[in-house]
This record gives sequence, structure tokens and C-alpha cells, in this order.
Amino acid sequence: MVFEKSTITIKVRGNEQLLVDQQREATIAQGTGLAYLCEEDSGGVITYSVTHLKSGLSICDGWVATSKQEVELWIAGLIELADWTGAVPQAKDSLIKLLKMAVVGTLHEASAHLNEKEEVNQERSVVRERSYK
Repeated sequence: MVFEKSTITIKVRGNEQLLVDQQREATIAQGTGLAYLCEEDSGGVITYSVTHLKSGLSICDGWVATSKQEVELWIAGLIELADWTGAVPQAKDSLIKLLKMAVVGTLHEASAHLNEKEEVNQERSVVRERSYK
């Protein structure tokens, strides 16, 4: 999958809670209909959210990835579930309820995958330390 930085239009809540357009820097997953936004809060915590390009809406308000790797794995999972290139996502099978549940589930799978890799790396580090003693 090819990712490219660009400016996109997203929908945000404006005055009176109405959705308004806002231009934002994002990373587009080329050919998928999806992009991700990187945001840093006042405490310095960086999070990544996924946006549907045609609608400008966040895929799953309130759910975010915590690393670039995780959000890219999340997008990879999302494109297996649906075609996001149109105005409305089209499930690749007719199980729409499954799609709704899987959107959040793919984020959890991406996170678990990264945690497993981190645990393996930590175990290798411990083994190396023991072999040098």
C-alpha cells in the first residue's frame, strides 16, 4: 500500500454542533478511499484517526491508533472488509453488521500484532543480555 501526504477536507463539528468542512494535512492510502490524520494533544500524546475521503467523516469517532504502524495495519484491515472508494462504503460481503463491528476490531488486531512483535523483541534482548554475562 502506498501512502502519500496531502491536504484533505474533513467534516468537523462547528458552531451549534453542525458539521463544517475543514482542510487538514493527512496521509492518504492511495487507491483505498481512506486517509489518516495525525494529532498531538496538549500533553504530547500522538494519535492517528482514519477518515473516509469521499464523505470527510471519521471512520470510527472516539477510536484512534497510537502509532503510524498501527493505523496503517488498521487501514489494511478495513480495505479487506469494504470498498471505501465510493460516497458510501460497500461491504465486500452482505454482512453490514459484521462491518460495523469489524471496524473497531481491526484496530484491536493491529494493536495486538504490534504488542506481540514488541514482546518478541524484548525476549530477544533478554536472551542477548544473558549470553553476554
